[in-house]
Amino acid sequence: MSSMLDKIRSMRQEAKAKETKLITTSKSWGAFMGIQDLEDGKTTLRIVRHPDDPIPFYPFRSTWLEVEESIDNLSRYHLNNIVKENKLERALGIRKADELNEIEDDKLRSMLIDELGHDFKKNVNKRIFISKIHGNPEIPDVIEEYIKFASQVAKSMSQDHEETKRKMNPIRGFRDKTGKWNPGIMPSTSYVCYVYEWDETDRVLKRFEMWEKHMNEIEKLYASFDDPDEPLTIDPFSDPKEGVPIVVDKFKNDKNKYDYSFTDKKNTSRTGTYKDFVKQFELTREQIAELEDKQPLNEIYTGTYSRRDFELALSGLQLFDEKNRMGVFSHDEFLDVVEEIARYYEQEGNKEERRKPEAKKEVSETPTPRPAPKPAPVKDPEPEEEDFTSPYGNSIEELKEYIRENNLGIRVRRTHTFQDVVDSIEEAEEELAKEESKVADPIEEEPNYAPEDPDDDMDGSFTQEKAEEKPSVDIDSLRARLRGGLRK
Repeated sequence: MSSMLDKIRSMRQEAKAKETKLITTSKSWGAFMGIQDLEDGKTTLRIVRHPDDPIPFYPFRSTWLEVEESIDNLSRYHLNNIVKENKLERALGIRKADELNEIEDDKLRSMLIDELGHDFKKNVNKRIFISKIHGNPEIPDVIEEYIKFASQVAKSMSQDHEETKRKMNPIRGFRDKTGKWNPGIMPSTSYVCYVYEWDETDRVLKRFEMWEKHMNEIEKLYASFDDPDEPLTIDPFSDPKEGVPIVVDKFKNDKNKYDYSFTDKKNTSRTGTYKDFVKQFELTREQIAELEDKQPLNEIYTGTYSRRDFELALSGLQLFDEKNRMGVFSHDEFLDVVEEIARYYEQEGNKEERRKPEAKKEVSETPTPRPAPKPAPVKDPEPEEEDFTSPYGNSIEELKEYIRENNLGIRVRRTHTFQDVVDSIEEAEEELAKEESKVADPIEEEPNYAPEDPDDDMDGSFTQEKAEEKPSVDIDSLRARLRGGLRK
């Protein structure tokens, strides 16, 4: 039976094999911690594995693209921004800043649609899955295909290596004349696990994201517990009874850049036994139940790439292509590639039609009051016999799809009723809205959402003014070419 270390190595090898080599660069993307930046100094993290996950860590390959979204698809953070940017406080009857946060999401969406119209759109940054990791690895990913084609176009236009690199700066990332780093759209692979932040006063369960170099350190820690003659049968870190925490030390290195070191928690007691030491990190019943209520990572990151993801990626690439005058969409050869990829998603139907937008419009006109207490859990109801309706879907399967697509991390049990799941979604989105309203998301305020590439040759030689003018392609004309009939 393979040890956990073997499983981790196998997972990383499979993820690496699915990555598409797009551009040869001299240096790797630098260190970056996702989801929640750690504070300077040491942080103790207890890695935990969901019972339905065979392994604690899952690869997450993605990039960020600017996409155009309607009011119905925007988070609370962006809804609040629309009010402020358009100075709508008086029109919406808001006199104080606190009053805005007291308005429920559905009501605020309805108010904004009444004020700005159904056709109002806002450009926002969204993290997009790469299909090779999160879907069928045999299906080409449209973002990776775009980057490969753009590289070929740049090389065909100039024999000068530096000029070719300059043309690819918007994709690879570059530092402008002010010294600001513009990250580009190169996909990157990170790794995600569940952890408890373990300190004396509070222990919070979170999804934790780290990058390739950090996963290397994690693998070394596993190897230090592994004996070739006696392979690990118990995970030394994620086992609920015998796992020990890891300690992440965040510090500034000689180049004044943040770096991270990883060690396992050491037993410093001179009197207690190792068994006593491990006992203090054993998960409680409440913590195990909390973990079980979360969505397994394999349901979030494995086989979840859908037509919705493809359409978001395509829309974002078109905006990127026009903004940076890359001209890739003016080539019929690339449109042929897009058309071929679109065929793979024709059979999915309009899965995304079950998402929030259309349902929200109905609810905004005749809102359904939220029931007060939750009913006691009962056996699975039969959808055919009851009238199920909600902004998130009209069956438990549709609610599960909504949870997956919005990464809400809710675990749906067989004993949960339809209304139980709806209540859980509402609570999760309320918590998310509270967090977004407390502090502006730095990822969406500043383009620092991709790891910084410290290449010295990207010194701001690229500017939008110098970019060569390329003919733009009307989105409707493109969609007319795609036989998949992509939704406008």
